[in-house]
Amino acid sequence: MPGLQHNVRLFVDLAELDIQKIDEDLRNEKETTLSLLKEKEKLEKMAGEQKQQLDSMEKIADVLGQVETESSFGTITLDSLANYFSDLERTYGDDYKLYNLFCIACSFALPLFKRAFQGWDPLQNPSHKLDEMLMWKDLSDIWDVSTLYM
Repeated sequence: MPGLQHNVRLFVDLAELDIQKIDEDLRNEKETTLSLLKEKEKLEKMAGEQKQQLDSMEKIADVLGQVETESSFGTITLDSLANYFSDLERTYGDDYKLYNLFCIACSFALPLFKRAFQGWDPLQNPSHKLDEMLMWKDLSDIWDVSTLYM
């Protein structure tokens, strides 16, 4: 009888160890599942932000392509160029600053300004193109002008 009791106790101890091992494995799996769910949520959020950024970049590129096309055909004006870039600044303010779109606007505007002020006599007509200049002043106000020349 003592041998039987010993064997039963041995089986009970082994079963208890198996249950403890299974319980520990189960807790580890739950922790792993939780951490994987958190990682999944973080990655989904990152993917959403990157998709939004990509969509913004595509829309900005479309507008810049349209500006380039109009510029190459010679149909763009200082007003329409300022409107394009003020819309970009209003809609995509952070990207506008990040990608330095004001400098791109200036590269398109410089030939137009040269043409607009060619032959201008400031003493005869001091308010020549004043409205356009005010639009461009508003566009440039968001920039620290000293950083444009660095």
